Amino acid sequence: APAPTRFPRLSRITNSMGCVRLICVLETLIVALCLLEAHTRCGERSLGCCVSSKWCGPDAPRRATAARAPDAANATKIRSGASLPRLLVLGCVKCGGAALFDALNRHADFVGRSSNFFDVRWDDDRHAALGDDEARCRAYESLFSKLTARRGAYDVAVDATATYFRDPRAAPRVRRCFDDGALARTTLLAVLRDPAARLYSEYAVLRSRQPDRFGNATFARAVDGWLSDRGDAEGRRLLAVGHYVDQLLAWHQHLPREALYVVPAAALDDDATHVREIARRVLTRARVSAHLHNVSAPPRRPPGEAATYARRTGDAMDDATRRRLAAYYAPHDARLWAHLADHRDLVIPRAFQVAPGDPTTHWW
Repeated sequence: APAPTRFPRLSRITNSMGCVRLICVLETLIVALCLLEAHTRCGERSLGCCVSSKWCGPDAPRRATAARAPDAANATKIRSGASLPRLLVLGCVKCGGAALFDALNRHADFVGRSSNFFDVRWDDDRHAALGDDEARCRAYESLFSKLTARRGAYDVAVDATATYFRDPRAAPRVRRCFDDGALARTTLLAVLRDPAARLYSEYAVLRSRQPDRFGNATFARAVDGWLSDRGDAEGRRLLAVGHYVDQLLAWHQHLPREALYVVPAAALDDDATHVREIARRVLTRARVSAHLHNVSAPPRRPPGEAATYARRTGDAMDDATRRRLAAYYAPHDARLWAHLADHRDLVIPRAFQVAPGDPTTHWW
């Protein structure tokens, strides 16, 4: 007979711990078998096939093998700059760039982040200490190297930073880091929206985060001050963001025209066809072969900060203020329409291209 123990409760605890260890070992074996099976079915995209929602579903193994079929010549070119973004979503702020990024990021061939490198981080203490521009550009590539290494050599890295478009320093800095060969495979997108609606959205977001940002003035009173001679510097800056044509021409001074496209915010409303056309244009320039059947429209988002602020405070944009802003932006919009009519291929999707003689009193 076994010798009686002086601590029967401790003995039971010890036996329970042994069972826990055994369960942990079994769970580890199960996970290993799952990964082995995924590797057999999905090849190099095994982890994404098991874990990522973009590679789950009955057609995941087919996508994993069929979506990656570039020819050998293009494979060498893509691998040589795999860590450099092939898509830059430049903004503009509160125009729908985040919605476009969300739609593309749900597709297996796109992976990205918002870096703020060419406006905020270029001259911060960490990157200023690097000295020359070449070191800064290497640091920029390193921001995306882990993303591309984790997701595969042929993925399109995306830098979606909404403040690039309006910052005059961003364009020449982008040009320093992207040589002619890189730009030939890179797409830059500027998402544009009715400037009056954009202005109110940014005002509402700033006001909801900092209630005292504009004093006690409503949006209508703030616009009255900005449009007058006594307008403050911040108000003039917010108004100037809607001068899209000036910013577009500034970018064209530093980058080839065929690399930068304009995307109307209206093209992102509940239509996967338009998003698929944008994705196809980006992948074609990046020289990546992929299937676009799983590209969808941007997911519906809950009401944003601007809508929440308007509902909570009642400080919405009235018709009189909208007309004042429309009159203010009219000459800038006319120049934009004329420029886009002269260069129709700058606008994607094609359904939104501006033809000569189109009316200039509406926003797409």
